Amino acid sequence: MKYLATLFLALFVSAVAVQAQTAPAVSTFSVSTTAVSLPGNKSSVVGSLDGITLGITQNLSLRQTNLISPGNLTGFYGGFDYNIAPFSKLLNNLSPQLNGYNFRLELTGSAGVDRVSDSSGTVHQHYSFLGGGRLTYAIGGSKTYSLIGEAQYAKLPGYANSTVIVSLGPVIRF
Repeated sequence: MKYLATLFLALFVSAVAVQAQTAPAVSTFSVSTTAVSLPGNKSSVVGSLDGITLGITQNLSLRQTNLISPGNLTGFYGGFDYNIAPFSKLLNNLSPQLNGYNFRLELTGSAGVDRVSDSSGTVHQHYSFLGGGRLTYAIGGSKTYSLIGEAQYAKLPGYANSTVIVSLGPVIRF
């Protein structure tokens, strides 16, 4: 009987320790928007990346993204987000005061169509894509990850053939 009580206590303590170090659960569905800077005619133009994300697994999400800019550019994309889980584990092992599982390093990629209007109002469509990475943080272990920073390579034919889109948090989630 003493052996069973000791075994139960050991399992209970190890389960509590493991539970304290696991990653927060990820929301399966989210809608978000963030401001981005796009190259314009000799200046930068504000735009927004709006998207819907559906979590398939703990590390993989499917996404639909719209790139909207005032004036002559809109883009519609479908793609994925992939969480690099070993990064969170590495951060968690750096310090006992830091819960690395609240951080996520993600790869993201999307392909679709951009629509560019020229000066006469004619609309031209081109195949285009976005690809890059982002760092997110779950405040206080919540299920919602907020953007710290994101950089994506953008191939936007007809607008900016090769450019980088950078956005810094926060992300507005609904």
